[in-house]
Amino acid sequence: MTKHTARAGVCRRTMAWLLAAVVTAVVVLIAFGQKATASIFQANQVPTPQIPLAPQQWQTAAGGKMAFDVASVRQNKSNDKAKSNVSLTVGRTYLPNGGVFSATNQSLFVYILFAYKVKLNEAWDQWKNLPQWARTDRFDIQAKTEEHNPTKDQMRLMMQSLLEDRLKLIAHWETREVPIFALTLAKPGKIGPQLESHPMDSPCSTAYKPTNGQSVVSAPVETLLGVWPDECGNGADMWVRSPVRMRAGARDLSMEEIAGWLSAEGDTDLPIEDRTGLNGNFDLVIEFAPEHGPSTTLDPSVPTFKDALKEQLGLKLEKERGLARFFIVDHVERPSEN
Repeated sequence: MTKHTARAGVCRRTMAWLLAAVVTAVVVLIAFGQKATASIFQANQVPTPQIPLAPQQWQTAAGGKMAFDVASVRQNKSNDKAKSNVSLTVGRTYLPNGGVFSATNQSLFVYILFAYKVKLNEAWDQWKNLPQWARTDRFDIQAKTEEHNPTKDQMRLMMQSLLEDRLKLIAHWETREVPIFALTLAKPGKIGPQLESHPMDSPCSTAYKPTNGQSVVSAPVETLLGVWPDECGNGADMWVRSPVRMRAGARDLSMEEIAGWLSAEGDTDLPIEDRTGLNGNFDLVIEFAPEHGPSTTLDPSVPTFKDALKEQLGLKLEKERGLARFFIVDHVERPSEN
């Protein structure tokens, strides 16, 4: 199982790091009478000013606001596996697609994370802050642009326009002081054996390559450092069943990106913020006993997530209050079939 595709729903492990927020429904007046509906969501039951999100640096660099030339959004009620020809992650993994975006059986939550380049620790509040349909219903989005070689960030910008046009999505970023886990060095000036600086001359593509799962599972974990996953700019994980443990790796990520990625991998109950002071990009591989997984019987010889961080990566989590940035959805409406 890799992170290059969005799963059909937020798995139990991912759901653990999402804190509860308030879900409310707005009463909508319908021409044939008045009735309550959950198809429209607004965080506070007062009109929300439609102020556009201030452009992020990456959005400006990608060219600013742009849109698909044609697009369709349809609900998917099948039990088919979620898939997409574009990696719906915050990472850089990306394949040429001729300007075609094709994703099936994905939740609105996944599309939002992709469109606005939201890291998991920045979406902490949003799982239960969305209406029920946005968390459980699945949608297919087929879209095309006449620009045949768009970058991944340009695809994100086009998805933003689609969500804002078809689903009337209104959102904002906010920074607030909250309890967090600060990711720091376990020993000053020293990193662990399974965390290393990414070599500048390393042959490392951002194009996704299918992984031979059996070879990753059977290989000694230390031999995977710097070679798994095959692509750079993203993370991957796999279950190992004897004994039950999670094996996760990433290549060419900044410590800020690693902190956001670890928030989900470790199933932490608070967002993780980088406080290591480490610059540059890194490769890592980590193996630990997950709190939630295919078995509740865990081998005591497999370290917990926090122990693995310290022993394998030379990092530790310290609970404190600190500033964290969050992506907040203020308003969204169920899309009409088209």
